[in-house]
Amino acid sequence: MTQPMEPHNTAPSDFGGSLCSDSAYRQAEQEGKVVVLPKGNELFIDVDSEAHEQLFHANLTKINEHVGVKGWVSNTSPSGYPQRKHIVVELSRDVIPLERILIQAVLGSDLRRELLSYCRWTLNDPNPTLFFEKGPALLPAAPEVKLLPAAV
Repeated sequence: MTQPMEPHNTAPSDFGGSLCSDSAYRQAEQEGKVVVLPKGNELFIDVDSEAHEQLFHANLTKINEHVGVKGWVSNTSPSGYPQRKHIVVELSRDVIPLERILIQAVLGSDLRRELLSYCRWTLNDPNPTLFFEKGPALLPAAPEVKLLPAAV
């Protein structure tokens, strides 16, 4: 038998705050962080445990076979806990927001985060997927960039 549900809430929230991505910018500013948005061909994987990181590696091969993966970069998330990571995956092609949310989930991204991204997508939010990263004042100095001389 189906379990009854409470009536649909017409005031969506993110389990404590506003659901829209606009509120993320306010929250990030309050916390000294910045909001980062994915490029069309990027995935943002929010890994919170070693088990989720193993799931990422296990499923990445299949995603590469079907979508194409150019590469990925992993960094410790702003929480500072070593097992929590933000992984940015560069794909061989652009993906639509719903496809991005699905792939992120199967790659082991935090399911609550992906649920919120899906909810933002259903509300036509322009930025359903986003990361909070350390703000400029909290980042270490940028690495030196060496440019090759221009071809003559």
